[in-house]
Amino acid sequence: MGVLWVITKYPLSRIHLIVRLRGGKPVFYLFAPVSLDASVELSLVPRWSFSGIYPVTPIKSGRAGMGETVSWRVRVHPEGHLTELSTGLDIAYLCWEAMYVFFMNLYLQVFL
Repeated sequence: MGVLWVITKYPLSRIHLIVRLRGGKPVFYLFAPVSLDASVELSLVPRWSFSGIYPVTPIKSGRAGMGETVSWRVRVHPEGHLTELSTGLDIAYLCWEAMYVFFMNLYLQVFL
């Protein structure tokens, strides 16, 4: 009802439709026979952006031709868990989620 009010109140209106695609919640499990330190970097293509990251780490702008990037530094333990090195947080995996946002402008002209 509110959208109809906007269209009839303003004869030339712009509506922004936003289609959101969301990837699942992919995870990284790291295993090693002995304890070792590892760096994990994940870069997205330009039209995607991170919507969730665990453990939380800064999101950086990508290099030329790449989208957003995140990286984690972890210690991998033989028992199967990880320690995030900047916080000391013990975790089972690295998790991320990303969204694709497609903008489409529609111009409507309403004749009254």
